[in-house]
Amino acid sequence: MVIIRLLLALCFFEGCANLPTLVKDEVVTPSKKEERLLVDVRSELKYSGHHISGSVSLRTESFILLKSSLNKLRNIDTDLDQTAERLSKKGITPERKVLILFDSESEIESKKWKWFFESAKFKSVDLQNIDEYRQQNPNRVPSEEPEAVPRWTLSDSVKSYILKHAESCFIEWNHKLCSSY
Repeated sequence: MVIIRLLLALCFFEGCANLPTLVKDEVVTPSKKEERLLVDVRSELKYSGHHISGSVSLRTESFILLKSSLNKLRNIDTDLDQTAERLSKKGITPERKVLILFDSESEIESKKWKWFFESAKFKSVDLQNIDEYRQQNPNRVPSEEPEAVPRWTLSDSVKSYILKHAESCFIEWNHKLCSSY
């Protein structure tokens, strides 16, 4: 009887033994590399706090000059060749597709840049909320900061158009005049 009890106990303990659990590795397929240049127009504080790798920060304030300190009038830098050169140093060129990323606080900023890029005859310019972008691209392959590209120029007619409409569409945002965005 003792032998039967020992055999039953042995069978019971053998059944309760911890067998190694097989765990399948979770395979995460990274998204394809982003072909568009990501331009982040959120505040410098938000950009420096957390941004998508490979994106560049761009703010209109960096391209606007104070016309008069008394009444705080501002104007776009009239040397648009210099503006193009500064954008080139950030890897921004009309031949490259651009995706402008914004948040609720920078939506108007994104529209200003979309207007500028489209006025400068950029190939493709889209807008997207940064949170939506992150949700749609959770496994995005991190990318390097874009390299500087050769300086590009604007035609005289494009320069004239931008300078004529900059006050309404780049310095301030007039929805009625610039509202195709």
